[in-house]
Amino acid sequence: MIYFMNTSIIPSNFNGIVSVKEITLNDVKSIGIWQYGCFTEQEDMIRCGCEKCTHNLESIIWVSAVGHESTAQIMAAKTGFKIKMNRLNVEAKVGDKFICFQLKTRGQEGKIYMLEEMQQMECVWKILEFKDTFCNCGCNYCGSD
Repeated sequence: MIYFMNTSIIPSNFNGIVSVKEITLNDVKSIGIWQYGCFTEQEDMIRCGCEKCTHNLESIIWVSAVGHESTAQIMAAKTGFKIKMNRLNVEAKVGDKFICFQLKTRGQEGKIYMLEEMQQMECVWKILEFKDTFCNCGCNYCGSD
């Protein structure tokens, strides 16, 4: 599953290897489901809607887990995807990916930023990939094949 998140966080249920990598907005637009160009919106998930598609549709979906309205709005504006606020607790599983939007500066305590304010702030995108607990060599650290 691919989740859109408003920060990079590792859920407490996951006890495995997590890789974290900074990515560009173009990378965000080309990850997983978008490379096929045949997906349509359906609530907070996107699934393939065309009859000609031969992809494994059950494994290619995304869910918004963005907890703040203004953050969902800025993410939607930057990506062109319909990302809605959807406060939920995500329990990561091996194979899941989090597409994370982060501001480069820490906001004022308790302040809720409006879309116009967030557009002026620098941001970064990251991808978190949740991998198996043990790599093939069995060391539990390297993550190598």
